[in-house]
Amino acid sequence: MQVSFISQKYDRIILLTTIALALGGIFHLWTIVTSDETYYLLHQVSWVCVGIGVMFLLSFFRVGLWQRGAYFFYGIILFFLLFVLFKEEGIYGAQRWIKIGAFGFQPSEFAKLILIIVLAKLLASKEKVSKKGIILSFCFTLIFLILVALQPDLGSAIILLPLWLAMLFLAGISLKRIFTILGLGSLLLPLSYFFLHPYQKARILT
Repeated sequence: MQVSFISQKYDRIILLTTIALALGGIFHLWTIVTSDETYYLLHQVSWVCVGIGVMFLLSFFRVGLWQRGAYFFYGIILFFLLFVLFKEEGIYGAQRWIKIGAFGFQPSEFAKLILIIVLAKLLASKEKVSKKGIILSFCFTLIFLILVALQPDLGSAIILLPLWLAMLFLAGISLKRIFTILGLGSLLLPLSYFFLHPYQKARILT
C-alpha cells in the first residue's frame, strides 16, 4: 500500500495568523528605520516572504511525513550543531552560523523546530507517558541544549527546557510532576553558573 505524504488541505488560520504577525513586525520596523536604513527593512520583508512561502509549501505535507522522518531530521540538525563547533571561530567567539555562499543559517533555530517534532513522536507513541519516556525525551533535549550552549548561544539553549516541559504537559503529564521536575532542576541550576562565559556571567550579575 502506497502512503501519500501530500495533503490537499492546509491550515488557513495558522497561515493567516503568521502573516498578520509578520506584517505587524514589518510595520514596527518601518516606524523606527531612517531613510538610510531601508536596507534592513527590505531585508526583513524579503525573508518574511521566503519564510511564508516555505511555510505554505510545507503545510501541504501530511503529519505522517514528519512522524516517520523525525529521528532522521534530528540526526541532520545534530550533524550541523556539531559542525559549527569545529569550524572557524565566528563573530565575538560565537560559532552559530553556517554560510553557504550568500546564504547563512543558524542550526540552533532549526533545532527548536526539530525537537518539537521528535518529542511529539516520542511522547505521543503511547497513551500514558512512562518515566522511561520522560527520561528519553529529556536526553534528546539535553543533547541539543549542550551543543547550542557550547556555541555559545545561551538564549536559544535556555528556550529548549521550557519547550520540553511544554511538550510534557501537552502529552498529559500532570502539573504536579512537572513542578517536581522544575524543583529538582532548580537545585542544579546554580552549578551551571560556573560553566558560563565571562560576558554571560556579567549579564546575569547586571
